[in-house]
Amino acid sequence: MSAGASFHIPWTKTTKEDSATITLTARNDHLCPIKALTFHFSMNQQIPDNAPLFAFMSTSGYSLPTKSFFLSTCSSIWEAAGLPPVQGHSFRIGGASELLTAGVSPKVVACLGGWTSLAFLLYWRKVEHILPMNITDAYKKKRVQELAAEMECFRIRNSIPNSAALDHDD
Repeated sequence: MSAGASFHIPWTKTTKEDSATITLTARNDHLCPIKALTFHFSMNQQIPDNAPLFAFMSTSGYSLPTKSFFLSTCSSIWEAAGLPPVQGHSFRIGGASELLTAGVSPKVVACLGGWTSLAFLLYWRKVEHILPMNITDAYKKKRVQELAAEMECFRIRNSIPNSAALDHDD
């Protein structure tokens, strides 16, 4: 399985006609977008090459996905599972929150979401988990940098050549 995939789309809500490149990253679970995309392609092999990316086979040939079709399909699945319906924007909020709680840098989340301002902060959920995690990670990074600097000072102070610091044969 590929570690990631990218594809170009001609229009988005935020970029309009300026288009965008969508990047997917593999995950080792049932929510892996690479596995989902691969499955979509395998189930829809009869669709013409010039059809939209997420066109799918239906009883009348191929169909184009619409927001209302997607949301009604999701709602029927969730209703059968006893879950409440979800609005379309919840996917964007959920995606941003999922990445942030997984430890992805807020800057990377903003880039992936196509935000060029601080508007993505409106999407943060589970702030009580996201903030401590990012702050803790920042301190861990700082401690590693401090330790590396201390080791370099020790090496210099004790006249240990740089090449000997990398030699692990003893």
